[in-house]
Amino acid sequence: MNMSHPPGQILRDMVSADIHGELLGAKGVEELPEMTGAYVLILHLAHLVTLNRPRDTIIPLPPGWYIYAGSERGPGDIRARLARHFRAEKRTR
Repeated sequence: MNMSHPPGQILRDMVSADIHGELLGAKGVEELPEMTGAYVLILHLAHLVTLNRPRDTIIPLPPGWYIYAGSERGPGDIRARLARHFRAEKRTR
């Protein structure tokens, strides 16, 4: 399987659910139009990632595929929200 793209089943499920979108990286976010709505991030971790959360909580994420669904309906737009996801340095919420 080509690990640079989500497994084919995810893409087939999106098409059957009439969900359309684009695969893009951090550079592609800049080209999105200004709009609000929902989005889905499909992430592949090639190795273990450890998240350090407040109150000394450590969350290990093993290698694999992860899906995160989010929305932007406030004063910003989806482009700004996705750009935040791609930034390495940001305030933890």
